[in-house]
Amino acid sequence: MVESKVKGMIRRIGPLLSLLSLLAAIDGGLAAEAVVVGFDQEWRFINPMGINPAGNDVDFDATWWLPESDFGLLYNGPTFGAAQAGGATSINSGTGPGPLGYGAVDNWNGANSPLLIPFGTTNGILSMGTLLTSPSISNRNGSYYRTTFFTNGPMADPVIRCMMDDGAVIFIDGIQVARINLTLPTNESLPRYTTTALSDGVANGAVPAVRQSTENTLYTIDLSVAGNQGIPGGLQASVIHPITSLAQGDHTMAVFLCSWSASNSDQLMALELTADNGGISPAASNLTRNHAGTPTNPDDDTFEFDVEVNLLSLSAGGWTSDAGQVPQGIYGQTYHFAGFPATGQAAIHFADALDSSIKATLVVEPPPAPLWLGENRLEGQTLPLLSVPGETEEWVQAGEQTIINTAGGGELHEMRSAIVAVPPGGAEFEAIVEFDDSSASGNFEASDTFEAVLVLNTGSGVSTVNLLPGFIDANGDGILSGYSGSGYDSFLSRDEFNLGRYPAAASWREGIALTASIPPGTVSAQLQIRAVNDDISEIYRLKNVRFAPAGSVFDDDNDGVSDARELDAGTDWQDPASTFAARYAAGVSHIQVTLPTLSGRSYRILSSPDLQTWVEENSSAIVGDGLAQEFAVSAAGRRKFIAVQVRRGQQPWTAP
Repeated sequence: MVESKVKGMIRRIGPLLSLLSLLAAIDGGLAAEAVVVGFDQEWRFINPMGINPAGNDVDFDATWWLPESDFGLLYNGPTFGAAQAGGATSINSGTGPGPLGYGAVDNWNGANSPLLIPFGTTNGILSMGTLLTSPSISNRNGSYYRTTFFTNGPMADPVIRCMMDDGAVIFIDGIQVARINLTLPTNESLPRYTTTALSDGVANGAVPAVRQSTENTLYTIDLSVAGNQGIPGGLQASVIHPITSLAQGDHTMAVFLCSWSASNSDQLMALELTADNGGISPAASNLTRNHAGTPTNPDDDTFEFDVEVNLLSLSAGGWTSDAGQVPQGIYGQTYHFAGFPATGQAAIHFADALDSSIKATLVVEPPPAPLWLGENRLEGQTLPLLSVPGETEEWVQAGEQTIINTAGGGELHEMRSAIVAVPPGGAEFEAIVEFDDSSASGNFEASDTFEAVLVLNTGSGVSTVNLLPGFIDANGDGILSGYSGSGYDSFLSRDEFNLGRYPAAASWREGIALTASIPPGTVSAQLQIRAVNDDISEIYRLKNVRFAPAGSVFDDDNDGVSDARELDAGTDWQDPASTFAARYAAGVSHIQVTLPTLSGRSYRILSSPDLQTWVEENSSAIVGDGLAQEFAVSAAGRRKFIAVQVRRGQQPWTAP
């Protein structure tokens, strides 16, 4: 009888790699389960006859199970495999095929219904492979077993089939993978010569009287699944450290076998290890998107990637595919697939060249299009400024702006622009970011953060420039964060996003300019943003990311006032008709000042006789309401210079 099972695998390349995330789904890969260690495997054993094998070897318990490479260097206890019959106070040791044990283990070798049936056969095992010397009553504690085995290729999903009378701890390549019918204090605890198995309920009259099934059950343990795989009241088996595959090459297995009582009548160590030794495994890498010369039109984009196909058994030969550009190939080599429309996923069907029943389908999702962040006005670089592909998860293109607006989770979302070459004379940078809140009970919380830096490469090193204006980065840590404490309205300044100090019940949108002068000698520059946005009522909006020649002034509406100053004043930086300009009318004894105020801003009026010393003139609060407000400044027959200052917020300028 030949058994096989169909395996499916999912692979993902994460978004923080140099390329975009992809989903490679493999369907229908036929993988044959094969015996790796048989019931008749040759084992070296130590069977103590009443003495602790550690003796004066203080590290025996920590070394007898090590992989062969370490075992030969570190182990100095009794010799595994030395031919010794053993006496009352000595060691019975040697080599021999499994199953191994002593005494009359009940049920396992019944002629009518044998329990030990090697995988893939129908012929049961009816006798011991190696009969050990029976220790005297009261000296039947534990015994130790080691074996090595070789895999000629990667093996997946290892499974142990065993009968362990009465309990065991199993190690593979120095990892404690499973325990059967015994408990230890922690996952890292090691068995000792005096460790005992769980007791037999029936034999001891326990209530409820349920056997531990060590002598009448061939138990299967899936080593890839952590935790208890036992049945309540039955055999208890637990995978301590799961392993999902075995690499090609030499391996070591070590087993500690113990009785539930030193006066128990028998022991049995019967073990078989199987794993999948076949199945096609195609994997995609180096996923890229080609914008076909039209970066602002994603509909004509294509994507491409590399593929390496492996047969888990590393069999010689090759594969075929239904992709016309690469119809066949050799296992373990890399091939390039290109030209897939980015409007849908790519699906490639692979099959073994000699056995078409061994097959798999690789499905690759197209990378998302890079975001259109703004402009690169530097000489010879007039293309739109795009984001780095693969690092814009949760950022969404919305016309000529990109926004992040998530419903929770608290993940950090990074976005970087393409690297921009900087002319020898340097450059200027600006971006506009808006913080938008529409909640009715609170604004940005402490879990919300925003960072913006320019990463500059000087040719001899890399430096970062914090783009956040000092007046909003209150603690100077380069990170904006909200406030989640109680009494929000009493601590408005602790929410660094709340530039206008709006109360919790207010809805608002405030923008700032991120600006920097890039010094001469800089080789390249790149914008990097790291943000956490944890509520759908809060949005970050990034607009007009621009690199321009050194000395440029960013005045988007050409009204003579920079974008940054207009954002501070509350006027529309994209509308030349939206300006802040106070009007003055001189009277006999006073100067009449008329302010076009705006909601969310506060104002103060200053006067000076000489442009050196300034005095605050307004004695009453000046809080913007969207209307023109008038104030009289006493002239008292003297010449005065008048200045008006504006700042964000609804609090009067003179408020503490």
